[in-house]
Amino acid sequence: MLTVNLGPVFKARGIENPYYFLVKEGFTASTANKIIKGESTVLRMEHIEKLCASLYCTPNELFLYTPGKKNKLSPSHPLNNLTGQLEDFKLKEIIQTIPLNQLKQIADAINAGKTEK
Repeated sequence: MLTVNLGPVFKARGIENPYYFLVKEGFTASTANKIIKGESTVLRMEHIEKLCASLYCTPNELFLYTPGKKNKLSPSHPLNNLTGQLEDFKLKEIIQTIPLNQLKQIADAINAGKTEK
């Protein structure tokens, strides 16, 4: 079964209130609620694109595949790439414990990597 799995993406981006984030990004209150609660049975392409643009991610990072008991896929099937969860790397907590001089070095390295593209 393929499901929308935004929790890890919100967490990785430091978004503490996903509902307000989605509304601010142009989703209706009803759609935002359904997406967050996992009650959305249909996700329009427009919504997928908007989520990817605002969360700076790919569609693969929005979905989770859980193999069903009836529909067995071969181990090499591409959908199996969506079975893993994004690692919870607690970036906010890590940043809070890094000394400021090291944090500046990290920021400089990240910015240098951005300009190389």
